[in-house]
Amino acid sequence: MQSRFTYQALDRTMRDLCDDDSKPFGGRTIVFGGDFQQTLPVVAGGSHNDVIFHSLPHSYLWQSMRVLNLSLNLRL
Repeated sequence: MQSRFTYQALDRTMRDLCDDDSKPFGGRTIVFGGDFQQTLPVVAGGSHNDVIFHSLPHSYLWQSMRVLNLSLNLRL
């Protein structure tokens, strides 16, 4: 998983390109995949608190995201 600063940089870039500062990612739909509770970013020499600080759920973007859960196990 990337640091939350990567997603925030993408947000600022998309807002600049789309000329829409009022909506996250310039109003475009962005799909992120993964389990944010199990995959944490790597912080070299960082403590547990540093790793949590760099995770996406601690970003200002997290409040505007909608989490979807899979209802069927398709790993057969």
